[in-house]
Amino acid sequence: RMHDLNGNIQVTPEAIVLDNIRGMLDTGSFQLSGAIGLKGYQASRVKLKFRADDFPVIIPDTLETRLNANLDIKGTPEKSLVSGDIQMIEGKYYKDIRLNLTESLGKTSREEALATTDISWPFFKNMSLDITTRYREPFVIDNNMALLALKPDLRIYGSLNHPLISGRAQVESGTVYFQKKEFNV
Repeated sequence: RMHDLNGNIQVTPEAIVLDNIRGMLDTGSFQLSGAIGLKGYQASRVKLKFRADDFPVIIPDTLETRLNANLDIKGTPEKSLVSGDIQMIEGKYYKDIRLNLTESLGKTSREEALATTDISWPFFKNMSLDITTRYREPFVIDNNMALLALKPDLRIYGSLNHPLISGRAQVESGTVYFQKKEFNV
């Protein structure tokens, strides 16, 4: 639930200026400021700062996490960039995984990847990513396959249409369940 939204937006033929837009999403807060340059009432340049504190990100029946973020968004329709850092305050992935090895026996190829639609809006179409991630508390996986505490150290890069993730996620401790056996980490 978004609430307590406040700030100023100034619109002129040359720009849209976002001045200290602040608000709350559930218990988390966010702030947005900067400007979008206009030419002929079309966005020609963007320079925005987004900050979030204790920001909830929830995928129902799958994942719950809270984040802090400091992101800069800048560029033109031809070339734009989102850069900055995201700190995971806490997070938990709890969706059960259905793994049936007997179904895959005899198959010579993998299932086709899900078809995705590229984002075609000019700023997003050519947007690059350079985001580092950190953690405050280990990320917890708690489902039918494992109970693990992970320490992620990741970088998100590439483009918005084709993001890439590199780095490592160190398993601090936990248990993995496989074929009715328990493996301690």
